[in-house]
Amino acid sequence: MRIYKSFITFFLLFCFSCVCQTMNADDGVYVVEGDKVIVREGVTEINKEDLEDLRFKNVNIQLPLSLKKIGNDAFCYVKIKSISIPKGVTSIGDGAFQHNPALEKVHLPKGLTTIGKNAFYGCDSLSTINLPESISEIGDSAFYGCRGLEFITIPSSLHSVGTNSFHGCEKINKLVYYDNGRRCYGWIGHEDSCPKDIVIPPGVIAIDEYAFFDANVDHISLPEGLKYIGKYAFSYQLKRTNIPNSVDFIGDGALNCCRYSQPEGTKIDGKSGLLIYANGTKCYNWIGNNDSCPSTLVIPEGITAINGQSFFRFYKLEEVIFPRSLKQIGVNAFAQCKNLKKVVLPNSVEKIEKFAFSYCDVLKDIDIPQNCEYSEGTFAGCDSLNVLLITDHGTVCRGWSSKHYDGLVVIPQGVKTIDSKAFEDCYKIKGVVLPDGLDSIGSMAFKGCSGIEEIYIPNSVRFVGYSAFESCTYLKKVHLPEHLTEILSGMFLYCRSLESVVIPDSVVRIGESAFSHCSRLKSVAIPNQVACIDRFVFSNCTSLEYVKWPSALSDISEYAFENCPKLNKDDIPSSVYVDWDAFGEGTATYLSKHSGEINFVIIIIILYFALFCYLKMVKSYSLKKAIAISLAGFIGIALVCFLLLIAFIEIMIPHGFHG
Repeated sequence: MRIYKSFITFFLLFCFSCVCQTMNADDGVYVVEGDKVIVREGVTEINKEDLEDLRFKNVNIQLPLSLKKIGNDAFCYVKIKSISIPKGVTSIGDGAFQHNPALEKVHLPKGLTTIGKNAFYGCDSLSTINLPESISEIGDSAFYGCRGLEFITIPSSLHSVGTNSFHGCEKINKLVYYDNGRRCYGWIGHEDSCPKDIVIPPGVIAIDEYAFFDANVDHISLPEGLKYIGKYAFSYQLKRTNIPNSVDFIGDGALNCCRYSQPEGTKIDGKSGLLIYANGTKCYNWIGNNDSCPSTLVIPEGITAINGQSFFRFYKLEEVIFPRSLKQIGVNAFAQCKNLKKVVLPNSVEKIEKFAFSYCDVLKDIDIPQNCEYSEGTFAGCDSLNVLLITDHGTVCRGWSSKHYDGLVVIPQGVKTIDSKAFEDCYKIKGVVLPDGLDSIGSMAFKGCSGIEEIYIPNSVRFVGYSAFESCTYLKKVHLPEHLTEILSGMFLYCRSLESVVIPDSVVRIGESAFSHCSRLKSVAIPNQVACIDRFVFSNCTSLEYVKWPSALSDISEYAFENCPKLNKDDIPSSVYVDWDAFGEGTATYLSKHSGEINFVIIIIILYFALFCYLKMVKSYSLKKAIAISLAGFIGIALVCFLLLIAFIEIMIPHGFHG
């Protein structure tokens, strides 16, 4: 016990010494004098790790004149009431003072140019900010949630203000312009304090994103010369506005008020129908509510782009005819148009954004130009649409538009690539015909296509991705191309009906679980260039009886042939290293199968050993008595040691199977 107590005493003294040395170190960025934290003169930059020890502490901080930069999260969670930033500082990093609800006053110096995103996020007590004339950029959400902020100066030098920079500053109540009056940030303040009628003055060329999104404004008059309206710029409460002829960009959702705010929709220029802008080249949406839109919509000639969300959830729409001038259709443009049946796309269309026609349940007829680029999910949920999606001038197949197609899929000539997940979970397709000249099949391209029974992969294919045919549960026969060099992981995983496969001589590697759970596979010839059989490659191939071993084989990895009870292991060359659990018969498998019992034994051992320590050290039992009571504990320890010894012997002693 004396030795034990001496060791504890020494350890505590050592820890105390280390702490004292750390506190007295001369290389820290600050020193503590009374209740004040003084950052050392000569320090030019303060970062998060420099003030880590001050988190959640109430401190007064004095910064040096040498300071040039305040880094990201530097004072995050440091509880300070006021701070004066010295003249030499030019930038305040992202989140530098965020989550400081006690911060009341900040002095920003002349020469400061940048305030990062979230810099003063959640500083509830901050009441006044004077931005210097040198400031040019304020990041996203820089003063977000500063509910106590009542006054702020916006200098003419400011060129960039991020999204939601002053969101939640409910006491300011001010319409803010910047960049020498060229840009309108929008309304800062409580939504109900906003004037009902706002006239944007001449000279403003841009309305920022979310500028009036939360403002209860009825009418906004926009000036001629305006070019840009950011996304979600206007509130759903807006009743009347105008779109100048000079506008060449309107962000998605900027005028959603046209459909949702009033029963008749927002009035724009006193018109109804399609909102056309950018000198007649762009279509924003339909002015008015959904019911006013015709069932057959004709987009006029000259339109080159349709905005995102333009006709989102227009339930009355049944057919859309596009102009020959059209080049682009935006995100969600016609999404969830539940009655849309027919779409006529011209060959001029170059790009369709994601989800543009998603969940158009009854859409059956659409011609997609072969040179058109479109994203994953463009036709998601279009269960009535039976179209093979071909893009990139006929060279890329993106799959079938519907998961419920139940016929034969014939990939046309000219297709070079089948995209990843192209036919994933198309469980009803009966078969696939691949064209000569095909170069590659993407990962999981036919995963879950349980209706396919046979597939011929042409010899032109040089790459097949991982899990390409995983869970094709009725696949019986497959022809692999003669130039294939790798069978990647999971390629035929869970192909339970696969009876035979010829692996081409060009293959040099077979990945993990490539043929795992192929329960009807009886024999396989592994090419001579394969040097290692990876983990789980043929695991659970319960019918596997014969393997032709490659001449270059040197290793068989763990679990490679786990649960292959019929496999003859006697003909494995003696030079091959066989992992101790390659066939799922080693100690690791045993331990994993009996982990519950082993854990129980370990718990019993711990309890017995704890009992012994308690009896000997606390109750001061005699050694003989303590040993007698806790003898079972030692027996358990001996048992565990015995099992570990067996495992050690199997790992350390090389062994192989040979005839």
